[in-house]
Amino acid sequence: MTVITYSRYSGTDAAAQLDDFVPAYEEIYVEPPYREGPHDVAEFIEHYAVQARARARSWLVSRTATTSPPVPDGGPTSRTRN
Repeated sequence: MTVITYSRYSGTDAAAQLDDFVPAYEEIYVEPPYREGPHDVAEFIEHYAVQARARARSWLVSRTATTSPPVPDGGPTSRTRN
């Protein structure tokens, strides 16, 4: 089962999230039509830092995780009493 969580960050909390998504940014924006390189990524980081300090800015970050589906009652890991 895939679980998606959403977190909202602002201010210094938003700035602290940068390391989590810069690798994804680099991977996505290197492809056409963007074709961004290291200079563009550095510029994004610089702009992000400025924007994260702006009082009215906030970021919504989504994360996915794969988990095992729940075991139904009576399944191998459920406990029953006789």
